[in-house]
Amino acid sequence: MKSLPYFAFLILVAVMIYLKLHLIAVVAFGLWAFFFAYWWLSERYPRTMITLTWLFLGMISGGRWRR
Repeated sequence: MKSLPYFAFLILVAVMIYLKLHLIAVVAFGLWAFFFAYWWLSERYPRTMITLTWLFLGMISGGRWRR
């Protein structure tokens, strides 16, 4: 039963490829893979991922911290 979401996602990607929506299928798979990897790493190494998340948020914030 745990594999049902993965199977449904693969069916969705196959249908999108069949309907000639290749770019959307690639982007969807890439986003799914990124969030799955992020979730898996967060479960396995929580403190490391908290640190990396703060580092990433600091890089995309776009400026210095002001008081």
